Amino acid sequence: MTGLAPTPFTVIGGFLGVGKTTLLNRLLADPAAPRCAVLVNDFGAIDIDASLIREHDGETLALANGCVCCSLASGFIKVMLKVTAERHRFDHVVVEASGVSEPARIMDIARLDPELVPNAIVTVVDAAEFATRLADPATAELVAVQLKAANLVLLNKIDRVDAVRLASIVELIQAHNEDAGVVRTTNADVPLSLVFGTSEVPGSNPVGKRTANRFEHAVHAAADHFHSTSMSSSVPLTRTALGRLDASLAVSVIRAKGIVELEGEPGRWSWQRVGGSSRIEALPSEHAGSSLAAHKPFTAVLIATAPIDPDSLVLPEGVTFAVSP
Repeated sequence: MTGLAPTPFTVIGGFLGVGKTTLLNRLLADPAAPRCAVLVNDFGAIDIDASLIREHDGETLALANGCVCCSLASGFIKVMLKVTAERHRFDHVVVEASGVSEPARIMDIARLDPELVPNAIVTVVDAAEFATRLADPATAELVAVQLKAANLVLLNKIDRVDAVRLASIVELIQAHNEDAGVVRTTNADVPLSLVFGTSEVPGSNPVGKRTANRFEHAVHAAADHFHSTSMSSSVPLTRTALGRLDASLAVSVIRAKGIVELEGEPGRWSWQRVGGSSRIEALPSEHAGSSLAAHKPFTAVLIATAPIDPDSLVLPEGVTFAVSP
């Protein structure tokens, strides 16, 4: 449409498991949020109250507050063309970048498209894992690139580190990017105004000043440095068996995410592992479903910096796993 001002474009970046989706959930749930077109990799990770969902066609999730979530499964450029063709419906475009992508390359699209205007690259950092990722040769370069691209760094999960360690992490961040504003947070709980650029952060650098590169590489991830393996089971797992499996994962497994039925326990559970920290949480009833027949009792994905050897895993006795590279 002619006569429209360029639409602000924000990229939420950061490594695997840092809290990007948690931040996105907060933005979508806030009644004060602008009308957003949100581009995401996985609808399943977005925890949206069913009462807010106006329409869901598999590729698009329309919300009652005027926001629309678009799946990137059909291709980034295809989705972007659809969004820009209907940008009169939105006040803002937000992209949740893959954990192994370079957010600056995604922002190049807004730098080169006259219908968009760069707002900010928001890079989320896990306070408990950041130093480890920087020290690991397999992840250090990517994490540094994600950090250097940021206009705003959300130092998340600060409740998991003490004050001395937190101060050293802030120094590390500032050594890699002295221009970005650093906001300390827990559970990605930050004001909308910071993410959408309606308030200033001391030390922040306008994203538009950065040099543009060619956009055709925008969604290329550093995926060749990572290895992904899926697992599934046709029977529920005991909590003990899941714990043994978790404990047997090599240090190279930096992310694990699964849905599991636990033997003798009602409902379905989320299994999450980030770095060396794991948790098992009950899924809300609207996600668990009243009938479990349509679901496998256990499905999970592992992401590692080295090939995953199934023989190294402590698999529960009597359970058959389908492991695929």
